[in-house]
Amino acid sequence: MTVYPIQANFTRGELGPRLHGRTDLEHYQSGLKTATNWQVLKEGGLRRRVGTIFAGEVKNNAKEVRLGKFEFSTSQSYLLEFGDLYIRFWTNGGRVESGGTPVEVVTPYLEADLSKIRAAGAGDELYIVCEGYSPRILTRSSETSWALSEYVAKDGPYLDAHDGQTVLTPSARNVLSTGTISSSGSGEGNLRDLNPKTKWTQGGGVVSTITINLGGGNAEVSDSYSLQSSDDAPEQTPSEFKLHGSNNNSTWVALDSRSNETGWGRHEIRHYDFDNTIAFRYYRLTITAAEDQTDKRLAEWFINRAGDDQTPFTITASSTNGINNDTGFQSSDIGRSLQVIGSDGISRWCKITARASTTSISVRMYGKCLPDTDSYSRWKLSQWSDELGWPEQVAFFEDRLTFAASNSYPRTLWASQTGDYDNMGVSSPSEDTDALNMTMNGGQLNQIQWIEEGFDLLVGTSGATRTIRANDGNSAITNENKRQRRETQEKCASVEPAFVGETAFFVDASRQSIHEFFYDFNVNGYRTPELSILSNHLLKAKINAVSWQASPEGLLYALTDDGKLAVTALEKAQQVAGMTPFEIAGGSADEFGVVEAVQTISTSATDETWLVVRRTINGATKRYIEYFSEWNDDDDVEDGVFADSALVYSGSATGSVSGLDHLEGETVAVLADGTDIGDLTVASGSITLPNSHTAEKITVGLRYQSSGGTLRLPQAGNKDGTAMGRRKNINSVAIDVLETAGLKAGTASRVEDITARSMATSLDSAQPLATGIYAIPSQDSWRNGGECIFETNAMYPATVRAVLLGVEGEP
Repeated sequence: MTVYPIQANFTRGELGPRLHGRTDLEHYQSGLKTATNWQVLKEGGLRRRVGTIFAGEVKNNAKEVRLGKFEFSTSQSYLLEFGDLYIRFWTNGGRVESGGTPVEVVTPYLEADLSKIRAAGAGDELYIVCEGYSPRILTRSSETSWALSEYVAKDGPYLDAHDGQTVLTPSARNVLSTGTISSSGSGEGNLRDLNPKTKWTQGGGVVSTITINLGGGNAEVSDSYSLQSSDDAPEQTPSEFKLHGSNNNSTWVALDSRSNETGWGRHEIRHYDFDNTIAFRYYRLTITAAEDQTDKRLAEWFINRAGDDQTPFTITASSTNGINNDTGFQSSDIGRSLQVIGSDGISRWCKITARASTTSISVRMYGKCLPDTDSYSRWKLSQWSDELGWPEQVAFFEDRLTFAASNSYPRTLWASQTGDYDNMGVSSPSEDTDALNMTMNGGQLNQIQWIEEGFDLLVGTSGATRTIRANDGNSAITNENKRQRRETQEKCASVEPAFVGETAFFVDASRQSIHEFFYDFNVNGYRTPELSILSNHLLKAKINAVSWQASPEGLLYALTDDGKLAVTALEKAQQVAGMTPFEIAGGSADEFGVVEAVQTISTSATDETWLVVRRTINGATKRYIEYFSEWNDDDDVEDGVFADSALVYSGSATGSVSGLDHLEGETVAVLADGTDIGDLTVASGSITLPNSHTAEKITVGLRYQSSGGTLRLPQAGNKDGTAMGRRKNINSVAIDVLETAGLKAGTASRVEDITARSMATSLDSAQPLATGIYAIPSQDSWRNGGECIFETNAMYPATVRAVLLGVEGEP
């Protein structure tokens, strides 16, 4: 007796061989044995994957590259080609050029470093980290103007404070040049003698002025100043005053204004910061009142010189004890931060600009004025250096630039001040916006492999998944309101996760499985189920990258070390999670292109997934940058791209296509005005259509095969149990298709084209697309197990909605 089973659901994709006997699973009913170059649809069907469009060659075909992205907005998104010591840029389907020359930025990253690069963007800046290198900032000024600069962290992060006997002595103070000082009172010279017992005074209730003239045409930048009260009559210390700057002693610019500065103690120092980047020749303090007094007096007035404007001065250490494991200052310390605490108990930070010896360095000092040149016994060196290592992970979290994991601190995270991505400083007393410093603790402690912003900061380590968040969930994270917790013991690989909504899809330590990381309100905690469990046979070659394409279909790409893609269609609401293999065409029919990198960028219309594909073309190794074509949802067959490394000509009718140098000497497929005319060979970078044929739209590329097959039938009309293990014979095959051409179907014994061109259809017209159920008689063997196969390598679309079989089974 013949029975007619139907499979109309393929949402589980290609099932691994270990599941081919699990007919008891619901997944079996919606899975396939093979589905190469097919994509699962959220509606349940299968669609042939689209081809790739050739964008260009990498800079050096002999070296690998990696792909990154720079997304300012959906209308300003760029693919980044990271190569050996350079970055190039791609957008709108092509390379960014200026005057015909590729726009390029020089980098310090070697070919061997490229897989370690991580990046996080904010506006026109991309923050880049890489093991072994200090962080960098890639800045876009325009489409053709890019710059890479070193990220300079302000005021931290620091090692623990030095508690040994080594003291540091400055050769100078971070103040303006001497110049001359004048005032409307008397004793103005005492304001700079570093003696709080001497003072400047002015009697009566008049407005007082004190002016510094740097002299000699000098102009310097200041962004803070300090006042010190006298040893007597502190109530005469100014309580209301303003600071101005000028370059001609007549036009004054307001820099700072203070009022209600009351309650001064004897010899008390107060510091005042203000925003300024302009150099002035004159600085003037105008005093309008003192607390309850008409007379005024001051012991000292310090005006700092902004750090970036300073001439570096020397700091000398009394010994090498406590400096770089007692080896003293090293040349690699240049650029490193140093925090010192002056005699007034206030911390300042320095940037090391030069190293003269193990005990002598030159610095620029940032922050408030030093009150004197006394030695410091309290100081801290930065946690980041060439010796200790630099951050290897980066992300944004709650408007903080967050770094993680260095060679010496593999379990530590550092987050900038809120909204101030360069500032790693901590105030005294502390403020909610201060920078954060957190080290993973509790349980098994392992290297941080990645960080990702979600509702919490998600942290993947080599031993567990963890989260960091505010302890009080109603407030922002701060040093006093933070919490870290281990969520699961799933071990993570050092592969950047793909983030989808509030879920991170990450690769486990084996690099052979993909897991979800999300908060489950049902269990009031995070879970990490395996996404790839049904199809992990596709990941045996080990995953080295994942990328998420949200639009027009939700597709998660996983790139494996053998150069193939495992692509999962995801639609949680419809319980769709089907993985299928994508194999990109190589330079000949018997080899595949090796995909070496994958990246998805957003555009105003959709998402684009780009690849780096290595092939042998005309006997030479080539590395091409390509991107998947958009699916054409209308029935204009000539608009579809179903070849790889394709070039599309559109214009006046022509009989030849040039510009095919990237496929020189190769056999290529040709679609001319919607008709697959077969294969031609590229010569001198061009092809010529046969028989003097012309066409207005011609697509040329490498032909690829899309092959699928059903699983063994678990039932064939048997009344006494399963049909598994019993002989079966398929005597008919029918496939329900949508807008399809060139599709063959049948069994292992024979396949036939079920959507062949009718003899009545003119060869000069586009191939018509078929929709509906198409049946063919089948020649099968009783030993084939009741499996159906379907395949195509034609340059046409194909969508399978259902497979219907006529099956006879052994009683």
